Amino acid sequence: MASAYSQLPEEAKEKRRAANRRWREAHLDQAREATKAWQLRTKREPGEPSAYSKLPERRKQQLRKIQKRYRERHPEKVKERAKRWYWRDPDDRRERVFRWTYGMRFADYDALLQKQGGACAICGSAENKIKNKTARPLRLDHDHSGNFPRGILCHRCNLGLGYFGDDPKRLQCAATYLIERRWRTIIEA
Repeated sequence: MASAYSQLPEEAKEKRRAANRRWREAHLDQAREATKAWQLRTKREPGEPSAYSKLPERRKQQLRKIQKRYRERHPEKVKERAKRWYWRDPDDRRERVFRWTYGMRFADYDALLQKQGGACAICGSAENKIKNKTARPLRLDHDHSGNFPRGILCHRCNLGLGYFGDDPKRLQCAATYLIERRWRTIIEA
C-alpha cells in the first residue's frame, strides 16, 4: 500500500520538503528537542534487532536505492554530515563503538577498571603513555574470536598480546627465554 506522499507529483514533494526545511530552520530548538526525544524512544539494547532489520526485503531495497541516489546527488552534504557526526561528541562515539563491538557500556568499562584496581591487568601501570605523548585511556582487551572483553590493559601490554597472537604457549616460551637469558648473562659475567 503506497503512502499519500509517495503518490504526489515530484513538484509537490519538493514544495513539501522546502516547507519542512523552512520550518526546521525557524524552529531549530523545537526540532532538536523532537529529534532527541525520538532518539531516546528508539534506542535499543545490544543484540536487539533494529527496526531496519525487521523490514521486508523489498522495502530495504527501496531504501538502499533512495540512500544511494541521495549520496550521488549530494556528496558534499554527505561528507560534511559524516564529519559532524564523527566529531560531535568523542565520548558518545566511543560509547557507541563499545556497545556495537563488545556489547558493553562505559559503566561496565569503569566497573571492570575499578575491579582491576584502576590499572593495567598485566603490568599494573595506571597510565597509558605512548612515546612521550599525553596519557590515553587504558585499552579494553578482547578475545578476537568472539569480541568478548577479557580485561583492561595499557597500550604496550595490549600490543604485546597481539604480537604473540594471544597464544599462552608462545608467551610462556618468551617468559622462559627471558628468565634463562637473564641468568646466563649474570653467570657468564
